[in-house]
Amino acid sequence: STAGTKLKSTTGWSSGNGDGSYGFAAFPAGYRNSGSFNNLGSHADFWTANESSSTNAYYRYFYTGASMGSNYNSKTNAYSVRLVKDS
Repeated sequence: STAGTKLKSTTGWSSGNGDGSYGFAAFPAGYRNSGSFNNLGSHADFWTANESSSTNAYYRYFYTGASMGSNYNSKTNAYSVRLVKDS
């Protein structure tokens, strides 16, 4: 119930900024669907590297409050991408 808060940025959220204690700092950039931008300030959605099918892929989401989870959606949607460099 608190993981979302620890992974969210300390600013930018319309309700319930994170504490940034893990350094991930998910910013609520929203997403794009059918040419429109949605949920700026209240959602942070990130593609994962895993497909659900040839047309769908999994993503992780953060919403206002401590809410976070995983789901899948059409690859035609635009979610954020977080790049991690191997050491």
